[in-house]
Amino acid sequence: MNKSFQRSQTHRRFLPVLTVLIFPICLGAQTDSLDSLVDTLAGREEFEFQQSVEDQAVGDIQTLRQFIIDSLTLTYDEKLMAQKDSLATLFNNQITDILNQNSMEISRYKKTIRALEDSLKTRRPSATPPPVVATDIAYDPAGEQKYFDYEKFVKRQEKKTKSGFLILTTNIEDIPPFQIKQLEQYLDTYFPTARCDSIQDFLTQIYIRQQDWANAERSILKFIFLYPESPLAEEIKTIRAGIFQTEKAYKSYTDFLMNVIAATPAYPDVETRYFRFVELLKDFPDPAVKAMFPDEAQTYLKLYPFSEYAPQICLWLAQYYAGNLRPQSAFITYHRLMIFYPDSPEMAAALYQSALLQEKEFEEFDQAIETLYRFIDLFPDDTLTAYAHHQIAQIADIKKQNWEQATTEYQIAADLFFETGKIKPSTAALMRKAGILADQMNLIQDAIATYLSVDERFPGSPDAHQAIMAAGNLYARHKQYEAAIGEYMKLYDKYPAAENVIDALEKAATIYSSNLNNHDKTVETLNIIVTSYPDSKSAKKAEKQLKKIEKSK
Repeated sequence: MNKSFQRSQTHRRFLPVLTVLIFPICLGAQTDSLDSLVDTLAGREEFEFQQSVEDQAVGDIQTLRQFIIDSLTLTYDEKLMAQKDSLATLFNNQITDILNQNSMEISRYKKTIRALEDSLKTRRPSATPPPVVATDIAYDPAGEQKYFDYEKFVKRQEKKTKSGFLILTTNIEDIPPFQIKQLEQYLDTYFPTARCDSIQDFLTQIYIRQQDWANAERSILKFIFLYPESPLAEEIKTIRAGIFQTEKAYKSYTDFLMNVIAATPAYPDVETRYFRFVELLKDFPDPAVKAMFPDEAQTYLKLYPFSEYAPQICLWLAQYYAGNLRPQSAFITYHRLMIFYPDSPEMAAALYQSALLQEKEFEEFDQAIETLYRFIDLFPDDTLTAYAHHQIAQIADIKKQNWEQATTEYQIAADLFFETGKIKPSTAALMRKAGILADQMNLIQDAIATYLSVDERFPGSPDAHQAIMAAGNLYARHKQYEAAIGEYMKLYDKYPAAENVIDALEKAATIYSSNLNNHDKTVETLNIIVTSYPDSKSAKKAEKQLKKIEKSK
């Protein structure tokens, strides 16, 4: 009883102290610190050990004091270590961000310097310097950082939806077009410097998210051409371009696309890179991507209006419009080329093609002739000059009925074609000239001379055979029968293997029989057909005629 009473009294004496000291620990054990310990195996073991120590410490002040000290030390050591780790992580992240930002700034400055150097190297000297385009936007790193952060936010946005009771889930807004517009504004402001490569990739990601495969295709290829030195280049080639092999939309063009990615070199400057990209789109096998050529061409001309490649881009653009039922757009674009680049090699083609549009699309025949004469004056030695004369001749012939002008221009065209060895255009011009002389101007001898000039220039050619036959037919039509027979027999004598020689002999026999009533010459001519061309249908026909003549004697 005494020992029990003594222990009870000891408990009562130290109860206030223990309450003050033990209560915070017990309270803490009911909070997160205790929960954290119990949640792990090590925590459970530690908890059991402390419980055993606490049981042994009943009535022993020294042991209890040491238990309290150890518990408090353990708790605050863990909290101190957690604070140290948190601070270390925070400062390491900040240092890494600072280093990355500095690296990106250095990279941007290098790109800007390189772009300026490339521009100076590639710009052609000109007597008239290009106009200075004023801009209200100057490159400001801090401003660009805000702009880029905004674009990152824009790119991350997904379509917002709403739904309700008995209401299907619907999109609040078709947001991708707005996102794309915002990203393109960054490119309009900073291209080709700053972080345009990242923005181009943002656009690609949005296109892929929307399954807009044509624009995704164009965006990936544009990145490959324009940003070969970007840190993102390998990721674009290996990850983004992976859709070319996985998506059905690219099935017909996979090999072509992968070859472009593998074979496209890093061209020396951005003007050349952009030019090669536009050149790729011009004849692109995917029609949906090829249709994007005019927009990219217009963008190039806006960015580099005085580039050495600008006249070629302008010519391609005009030709694209002309081939896609936009003749007036083509006409305007040809004139843009002529105004901006009058000394370029493309000037001749632009002037000539604009004349064709005036004639064929607008039916402005006088203006077309005027433009063609201007072309001839400016480019007398151009390969298109002969065609220009021929075009004037056709307008004068068909549209204006100006026979004098038509025959003059046909002859000039024929002579120029002859000088360059172009047989078909030359003979066509001469044959048409002879037809006008005969039918419209009644100049028979001039027409005959023109026909025979074909044989003189191109002896033995099928066109020469046709020209001799035409001369004979013209004589026959004007009842100059002997002269007609002379041309027909000339064809047989000079070119017995000609494709129309039997026809010529038959016509000669008919004239002898029907017009000249010369039976001996008729028989002689028919016998030539029988003996010279025995396997022909005309030979059998000639034999029948000979028998008929023989019976009539």
